[in-house]
Amino acid sequence: MGKKEKKERKLTKQELERKALFEEKKEKLIQQGYVYKNLSLDVVYANIMAVVFSLPFIVVLYSLFFLVNGDGEESFSFLQMYLFAIIILLLTVVHELIHGSVWGIFSKNHFKDISFGVIWSMLTPYCCCKNTLKKWQYILGGIMPMIVLGILPCIYAIVFCDFYVLLIGLLMVLGGGADLLICIKMIFYKSECKEVLFIDHPYECGFVVFEK
Repeated sequence: MGKKEKKERKLTKQELERKALFEEKKEKLIQQGYVYKNLSLDVVYANIMAVVFSLPFIVVLYSLFFLVNGDGEESFSFLQMYLFAIIILLLTVVHELIHGSVWGIFSKNHFKDISFGVIWSMLTPYCCCKNTLKKWQYILGGIMPMIVLGILPCIYAIVFCDFYVLLIGLLMVLGGGADLLICIKMIFYKSECKEVLFIDHPYECGFVVFEK
């Protein structure tokens, strides 16, 4: 099912350009003796597993809020709910900008290597780094949005008994679930090669590896 979906999904012009650039880089690295490994994930699978991987964090943070503050729930007005929806949309954009900001610092051509877009068929926004990164650089950029927009706001909400901020933080933790999945996969990826390069897949979720 996953492989079939990958073949059927029509790539955007931006994705096709990244694919062409990636294939050129891939050919050069293979000529230099690197072995190519595709460790990308199907987008549907990644979105499902995002819930699985973020759920433990959500349960712990939600439980801590009530352990510290008791019954801190409150009702929200229509205006507050409307603003809540706008905030979530804006933070979704900020989420991708944080990815790009961190990866752009470490990438060879800095922010020229960063590309943003949306897989509309999956309603999945993304940030893609078009150049190679070291493992710790990729992981730092991958997990940073979840920390900044999810974990830290939840800690604030627990300390200051702010249920509204807690809900925002929990949704941002959920939004970082796929990133967490990818980072865990990268952490547990072991290689006996001396040189290992990581790069975002040009149009799928996750990364590829070049090693020699």
